[in-house]
Amino acid sequence: MGKSGRIFFLKPGITAKNKRVALSKHSWQSLRGPDGGPLSQLEAGELVFNLLAQLSPSDRLILTLLYLEGCTMAEAANRAGWTLVGARVRAFRARIRLKNLIAKGEL
Repeated sequence: MGKSGRIFFLKPGITAKNKRVALSKHSWQSLRGPDGGPLSQLEAGELVFNLLAQLSPSDRLILTLLYLEGCTMAEAANRAGWTLVGARVRAFRARIRLKNLIAKGEL
C-alpha cells in the first residue's frame, strides 16, 4: 500500500518507485467477498473472467499473456505479433482500462 492509502498494481519488471496504476481504497474494497473477506478461488476466477470480458480483444490478450500465462513483455509481444514497444503501450493502456472498470464498479 502506498503512502496515500492506495493499493498499486505494479507493472511487470517495474519497481514501486517507477510508474504504477493506483486503485483507490474504495475500489479495492469492492474486490472483496460479500462478508468483507477475501474471495474464494472460484469467485476470484469469475471476477477476472468478467473483467476481461469487458475489455477489447487486444487488451484481453496482453493482460492474459502477462498475468495469467506469465510471459515476459518480450514473449508476449512475440506471441501476439507486436513490437516490444507496441506491447508495452498496449499493456499500459489495458491496465488503465482495467483499473477504470474496477473504479466504476463494473465488476
